[in-house]
Amino acid sequence: MTNSGRILVTALIATGCLWLATAFSATVIMATEVFLLTFLGVLFAVLLYRCSLLVSKKSGLSYGWSLGTTTLVMSAVFAGTLFLFGLQIEEQIREASSHLDESAEFAREWIHEHPLAKAAVSDLPFASQLLQEEQSPGGGKSPSSGAEEDGSTGDGSTEEGANESAGAAASEESAEPEGESEEEGEETDSGAADSGKKDGQSGEKQDGSADGGLQQSRIGQATRIFVGAFRTTFGLITNFAIVVIVGLYLAADPQLYINGTVRLFPRQHRDRVREISDRLGSVLWSWLRGRMATMLITGAGTGIGLALIGVPLPFMLGVMTGLLAFIPNIGPAIGLAVSLLVSLPQGGNTPLLVLAVFVLFQLLESYLLTPLIQQRMVSIPPALLLVWQVLLGVLSGFLGLMVATPVLAVLMQLVLLVWLEDVLGDQGAAEEPA
Repeated sequence: MTNSGRILVTALIATGCLWLATAFSATVIMATEVFLLTFLGVLFAVLLYRCSLLVSKKSGLSYGWSLGTTTLVMSAVFAGTLFLFGLQIEEQIREASSHLDESAEFAREWIHEHPLAKAAVSDLPFASQLLQEEQSPGGGKSPSSGAEEDGSTGDGSTEEGANESAGAAASEESAEPEGESEEEGEETDSGAADSGKKDGQSGEKQDGSADGGLQQSRIGQATRIFVGAFRTTFGLITNFAIVVIVGLYLAADPQLYINGTVRLFPRQHRDRVREISDRLGSVLWSWLRGRMATMLITGAGTGIGLALIGVPLPFMLGVMTGLLAFIPNIGPAIGLAVSLLVSLPQGGNTPLLVLAVFVLFQLLESYLLTPLIQQRMVSIPPALLLVWQVLLGVLSGFLGLMVATPVLAVLMQLVLLVWLEDVLGDQGAAEEPA
């Protein structure tokens, strides 16, 4: 084989290996998202199953009727919330857009006045995109400076037009009668003035449209960044449908799937596998109870606190904070950042009061709510949880952040049950959750 043939074969092999590596990486990423969506479906199934058992126990209905009743009640609550608060939420979102624009402008001016803050924000991709100084396509200056330049240009053109018309009138006076030259001079002056007015009006319209376009672009940019955090391979609506359908199927007949999994193991280990499966279900239910209680208390308390100190949109900020409380550590930080941004135009001590409200409820959640609600749940070391959240966040975005904590709780429970108890013989390493 000649040298050129060897080079060609080597290039083909390298290209094939690169293609296989790319395909494998894409498959791993998609498989990770599918796994996380399936895990969310399992969480929803645990919620439906436990609530249906409670309804069956209190009402005496069969499990099937209890599951149908629970599903209908949840659907009615969801639809009723959208119907009752949909218009209010839409109005508050519109109001929030204006507040966020004002807050972003205020923050941008403050950051440009402080070099250290500007250097720190320039390293943050989202913040630098939202708070960067707007530049015009041609001149690279802000809208206000552009407006001033347009105004000055318009005045200069008017004066030049008037001078040219005066010169033309003077030259015509020597060749034409005095009356005709005066009339033509007046017509020329009026035409120049009209053209100057039209130029000024067109400049004002262009400035207004530019300001509106910049405002819309800022809102659109923030919306794209926020929505992009939720975007995955399949899309938001498809993800929601997958989670709901998987949860309904699993909750309708959980023993079918548990028995199928148990049968994959040798007979002598099936009882232990079933015990571990029941223990994992208890862990997920314990975590769900704690999260739902924390979300309710944190959201309601934050909304009331923000309303008392006079922050705009307290209802919307409270709902957002409550929903974000589903994500430990990172969720409250996102809620605090948005609330601080909305409170910036209020000035005074309002941002400090907002910070105090969030710190207060974060302390209550960390040292009172979580220990009381999740007393017997598996304890997760904070540093390990934060690293795990960052890892899943990098791999799968916001979806990874949502399920990072329950996934880690299940993995830790498996390590305690399988490795410590079964392999190492350390009995009682994993306590059963309540």
